[in-house]
Amino acid sequence: MGQAEQKSNGALPLNVRCWERSDRYQALWNGTDLPRAVPLVIGLIEGSVCLKELNAAQRDGWAPRGHHAACRDYWEDQNNRAYLLFTL
Repeated sequence: MGQAEQKSNGALPLNVRCWERSDRYQALWNGTDLPRAVPLVIGLIEGSVCLKELNAAQRDGWAPRGHHAACRDYWEDQNNRAYLLFTL
């Protein structure tokens, strides 16, 4: 993603950023880099939450923008934190 980010000054479409998180998670299963598991799983969950909110609001996921901040409240819910621990 580095070259695309450089050309767009870091403003990639939100769809691309969320799929990038999913790709990193999938790569974890193909390798042995277990210490990276926690941030990868968190990124996958946040990407999924952001895509659901994006689709529900019918916003343009292909419009260039920075990281989506809608996931901040997600981790305030104790059930969501527990789900993360069960995932790990």
